[in-house]
Amino acid sequence: MDALVPVFVAVLLAETGGKMQALAHGMALAGTSSARILGLIGLIGLLLFGAYGVAGVALAGMMPTLGKQLFFALALLAAGVPMLWSKPAETVAGHTRWSAVPRLAFQMISDAGPFIVLAASARTGSPALAAGAALVAALVQALFPLALGKDWPGGFPVRWVRLLAGLLLTITGAWQALGALRLI
Repeated sequence: MDALVPVFVAVLLAETGGKMQALAHGMALAGTSSARILGLIGLIGLLLFGAYGVAGVALAGMMPTLGKQLFFALALLAAGVPMLWSKPAETVAGHTRWSAVPRLAFQMISDAGPFIVLAASARTGSPALAAGAALVAALVQALFPLALGKDWPGGFPVRWVRLLAGLLLTITGAWQALGALRLI
């Protein structure tokens, strides 16, 4: 159970204003149905997060307990610190239904979610819970631009929410790192 809530919250925060959200919005604007977009994100996420979860359990045998906590802290820091200065991703429009699939897969691989799943799975030994929580978080983040359609982001302050999310991830990662290094 240690993996479920922390991974869900971490991936939910890490995906705020991210590339996957922007590409899902662009696909919706190009006419792809919300069900198809969510299905693609679900399928890619299931394969991706599942593979990273299994890899995390394989790595866990090579790490001491505090090393696993430090690894998770580094994943949170790697997700949060770049969010402090980067702008939200711009909507990527003009993709047909199938031309966006490889790009969507690449965006999801290059986001912070897989690294968080890898580290959480190594820390907790629960790859299914870590992968499932990340998958649900990615789907929830995709729902925002899909539900708002052309109004996304509209009046929603994505930049400020992304900054707050990055700050929360950075503070939590730093706290975990200090705990793993036994400095607090």
